[in-house]
Amino acid sequence: RMKAAGFQQLFLEKTEGVSTSTSVMMETSSRPPPITVAEIRAAIEENRTGKATDSEGLSSEVLRLLPESAVLFLRAAFDVCLLTGVLPPEWRHSVIVPVLKAGKDPGSAYSYRPVAVTSVLSRTLERIVVNRFKSQVSLSPRQYGFRRGVGTAVPLLGLILAIQAGSCFGAEWKAG
Repeated sequence: RMKAAGFQQLFLEKTEGVSTSTSVMMETSSRPPPITVAEIRAAIEENRTGKATDSEGLSSEVLRLLPESAVLFLRAAFDVCLLTGVLPPEWRHSVIVPVLKAGKDPGSAYSYRPVAVTSVLSRTLERIVVNRFKSQVSLSPRQYGFRRGVGTAVPLLGLILAIQAGSCFGAEWKAG
């Protein structure tokens, strides 16, 4: 809880005198709906825990402890980002950390994979936008790639079986 209070104080210090008014940033007809506290809390809960802190020292666990006043500030900051299309510079940077692959030799550079550690606040806003997008767009049941829990192995197996059976997509295949 002390980290959350420190986070709130840091936000207040860094934004002192900065207006979060969004009334003149975008035409009224094209404004996205304001982000809700419920959306922020849901996005924070969806963030994975037990991961490294970002370059600002924040983690998903710290965000889960934020008091309501800090979440309200985040809401205002996120709304400004959506309306202006601009993220704070700190949110646009990542730190590349080498992570040792399981069972590999730590003495070899090829044994590591790069992991980009990005801002937990940026990831939270991204999750809100993705959740809004998912609620507005329906994907075809034939969309297999780039979807959580849906891989390309099943349709590839179906294609292989269809080719082996001599028919594919309703057409007979002839040898030769």
